[in-house]
Amino acid sequence: MYTRRVFLAASMAASAAAQPQIPKDREGKVKSGDPALDFTLKVRHSESTITLSSYRKKMPVALVFGSYT
Repeated sequence: MYTRRVFLAASMAASAAAQPQIPKDREGKVKSGDPALDFTLKVRHSESTITLSSYRKKMPVALVFGSYT
């Protein structure tokens, strides 16, 4: 039982130490709960655009940045 506690404590400490530290000048100013900044994007293969604020209070929006190729 004692060995498990020591191992768990050591694992947690190693995990916390492995977290990257963000420099103060790179932290940003957006906090949890802040409203998203409004922006407009062009719809692919179309001439129309879409604006984030058009969805406000209508439905949840998830923004995903990445590649699916």
